[in-house]
Amino acid sequence: MVPLPDTNQEQRCSNLVIHWDRIQSDPLPMKDIKKHIVDYVSKEKLQDETNKTLVHLNDTLKAMLLSKTTSEDIVITYEQLIKEITGKMTQSYQVTMNNDQILSQYKGKLKPIDLQVATRSGNKKVTLVNNLDVYGIDLKEFCKLCQHGVAASTCINMVNNAAQVQVQGNQIVFVHNLLTEKFNIQKRFIRGLE
Repeated sequence: MVPLPDTNQEQRCSNLVIHWDRIQSDPLPMKDIKKHIVDYVSKEKLQDETNKTLVHLNDTLKAMLLSKTTSEDIVITYEQLIKEITGKMTQSYQVTMNNDQILSQYKGKLKPIDLQVATRSGNKKVTLVNNLDVYGIDLKEFCKLCQHGVAASTCINMVNNAAQVQVQGNQIVFVHNLLTEKFNIQKRFIRGLE
């Protein structure tokens, strides 16, 4: 179930984004978000005089971060401010090549590559690999590398409108090594080797 967006929350976020000279729906990397927050705090003179890591919330930030408006002075750290603001924003990710070419861009959290071993008829094992296309991996090339690497047949199936690679036999270790060594996928983005 997908939660419906809080329209009041979107309005409060857009009040801050207006100060950033950006369109609200444009993707924004974390380093840019931090830069915009620091610029906004310095422009509005919200930084604490004695402790430079603290920020006094103005009415715009209070309206965005607090459920009730208050007139009292609220002071939080830069770290807390960045965490609170990014927590109110919609998460997204993009997959790029080494030459900064954007392969794909999605809203939500990045799905890990999912490795599973399943049993088919006659107690035969197959390795199922999901979400390769999210990482920009050419499925035909991946299948060919698996065929030559473990001398096993491979195929591409469509499951729930998503491509799934099937490799004959239990090839979890080979597939994991192929993903980390050949395609430079970090281990934290691969699930199923546990």
